[in-house]
Amino acid sequence: MLTMNCPPVVCASTLNAYTMPHPQPRKPKLLDQVREALRVRHYSRRTEKTYCDWVKRFIYFHNLRHPAEMAEPEINAFLSHLAIRDKVSASTQNQALCALLFLYRHVLGREVSDLGDVIRARKTKNLPVVMTRDEVKVVLDRLRDDKCSLSACCTAQAFVSWNAFGFGSRMLTSHLMRSLCGRVKEEKTGEPYCPVR
Repeated sequence: MLTMNCPPVVCASTLNAYTMPHPQPRKPKLLDQVREALRVRHYSRRTEKTYCDWVKRFIYFHNLRHPAEMAEPEINAFLSHLAIRDKVSASTQNQALCALLFLYRHVLGREVSDLGDVIRARKTKNLPVVMTRDEVKVVLDRLRDDKCSLSACCTAQAFVSWNAFGFGSRMLTSHLMRSLCGRVKEEKTGEPYCPVR
């Protein structure tokens, strides 16, 4: 009789369960990490979308380099590019900066030090458009020359007040309404423009 020393028979599924290492959960992608960090801090979905868009633009601007490999000079170059080439407004450039600061502080766990000489976008100066006193007088004189009736004056008053508030300006509505009915009040301010209050 012949005897052989054979190893015990083991089921393939049992073998795989004991010998194969368990796959480690994959680390989430960078943008998923950004989304998760924003959601944990209760940022709105619009902010989440905007910040992710800025992070993508930053990565594409630097030829798909990972932000962990980059630092302040790359952030500086990106923000300066936005101001010079893309001609974005100051608030848009500030939004991009906030998105990148969030990425580095809360996702990558790095503080961003001094950015150096970032070329800042210019802030627009919005000056209110106000008619001069002479222009107001010309308009009112033309209304009086047409011998407008009381109903026409009331219609003009309603139009002026609707336009003054409808366009978001508080353009001396009561003063213009009084002026439309023939009572022009001269103010001794010495300024060439009617005041906006």
